[in-house]
This record gives sequence, C-alpha cells and structure tokens, in this order.
Amino acid sequence: MTSGLYYGLVVLRIRTSSSMANVTAKTEVGPLDGTPSKRMFWSIISDYDLKTGLCELIDNALDPWVGKKLEPGLVIALQLDSNRQLISVTDNAGGVKQENLRNLLAPGGSSNDPSSEVIGIFGVGSKRAGIALGELVQIRTRWGKAGTFQIDITKDWLDSDAWELAYYQVPDISPKTTDVVISHLRKSFGPDDVEALKTHLSETYGWFISQGCTIKVNDEEILERSFDHWAYPRMSNRDQLRSHSTPLRFTRSTQTSRPVSSSIGTQKKKTTVSTFIATIA
Repeated sequence: MTSGLYYGLVVLRIRTSSSMANVTAKTEVGPLDGTPSKRMFWSIISDYDLKTGLCELIDNALDPWVGKKLEPGLVIALQLDSNRQLISVTDNAGGVKQENLRNLLAPGGSSNDPSSEVIGIFGVGSKRAGIALGELVQIRTRWGKAGTFQIDITKDWLDSDAWELAYYQVPDISPKTTDVVISHLRKSFGPDDVEALKTHLSETYGWFISQGCTIKVNDEEILERSFDHWAYPRMSNRDQLRSHSTPLRFTRSTQTSRPVSSSIGTQKKKTTVSTFIATIA
C-alpha cells in the first residue's frame, strides 16, 4: 500500500511536470478571488485616536465643499457625549446618492474625481475612521431632497467574511445632510479630551473657517485661531503643489515649525491647507 501510494504520487508528479513542459503559450488556468480581507479594517484601528478619527470625518465633508468652490453655508456639527460615550458628526455638504451608497462601505469607493485635489484619504478615510473609533457606526444620508437611507456597520459584519450589507430607507433627515453616529467606543473620552479637540480644530481648520465653513462642537462654534507666520512656506505654482509626497496638513505658528496632521499618512496624495490656499485663491 505504501509503495502503491508512493507510485501514484510519482506518476502524478510526472504528469504535472509533463503538462507544464508542454505549455508553449500563456493559457488561462482560472480566476483568482481578489476580494479584500476585512483584516484591512482591523489593521488600521491603532492608527487613529479621537482627534485623527474625527478630523477624517470632517475632511470627508470638506472635500465636496471645496469642489463646489467654497459655496456658503457649510455646517459641520460634532456632538461628543462623555456620559453616554457617544459621538455624532453631522454635515450639510450634500449627502450621498442612493446609487453611491456603496462608497460608504467599499474600500476605495469614492465619488471624488481621482485627479481632483482632496484632503480626505481617498475612498478609505471616513470608513476606517468611524470603524476605528467605535464598534457600531450608523450612517444616515440624504442626497438633496431625495429619500433618506441608512447603513449600520456592526462588529458582527466586520467579523464575517461577507461584504454585502443591508441598507434601509428611513424617515427623512434634513436635505443635503449626512449624519454619522459612533457608539460602543473602543476608547473612552472625557471633558478634557473634548476641550483639547476644540483647540485642535481651531488650529487645523482655521483657514476653512475663515472662508465660511462653520464647525461646531457640542453646539459651540469653533473660532479661527490666527497666527503671524506660516511654519510651512506658501506655494503658488500648481506643479509645485502637486510635488508634495508627504500627506500632511500644516498649520501656522509663531513658535514652532512642526507639521500638524489631522489624519494618518497614506500613499494617496493629500492636499495640505497651504495647498488649498494657493489653489483656490
């Protein structure tokens, strides 16, 4: 029996080798499954803290606003309830069309033009930021005056191998609105964290605030924090702007020259605040 098994294995090897030797041209063998693993979400959770995660969600609202040439009226409202350990981010940047809801879920999914100047991590940032902050992410969105839809990204869905996720039509929220609610937080926060976040937002988004964007934290409007000098030189040539390889947002400071980034670095180019000033001005 042993020799028979051994002989069978030898014959199999010979046939396999012979078959490979007879291949003289590229021949399709079969398809490979290129579906990404959900491990990609788990692998980045440690990259985020409260500031970077929320800034990524803010960036997600700023991208379409910048694309609309800073149309007046953008409001981004953050609610952080330290007692209930609940976070919500609401914006009126336009909402998401029903046919584009998959972009809220699929890695790389985005309605942004790949050649456009965006500040959010292209097609990935808002999704992984929400998941990194909490085990339950509920997203409601209403494109214009169309219907309102909701998706719930849960721990059970993340633990499964399936990529399909049900979405629901729900009672209407305000037109052009997206509301992200994050609960079952991975790391708790307190009142001091909320105050530190306010300062961080005033420094990071000062220029956007000066251009008409309103950012609120717990109903308190964040004011622009002014500086005397840019720590990073302003550039006016578009080719020079696109030459940046480090995806950091720089802030102005009279004391230091450190870059301040609202989000984690990525291989996709992210435009800095100083880039936007030169591009839009």
